[in-house]
Amino acid sequence: MLKGLNTLGYGRTEANFPLLTESYLLMWELVRQAGNPACLRGSTYP
Repeated sequence: MLKGLNTLGYGRTEANFPLLTESYLLMWELVRQAGNPACLRGSTYP
């Protein structure tokens, strides 16, 4: 993911992503609380 973002010119590092989890429930809750759009690999949105 970082390679893809950096190829697009975003200049991100691992420090930009301080949380790592395998729980989609937790991921979506963090997105919901922050009010930010998100694209999660392997997820589907009805």
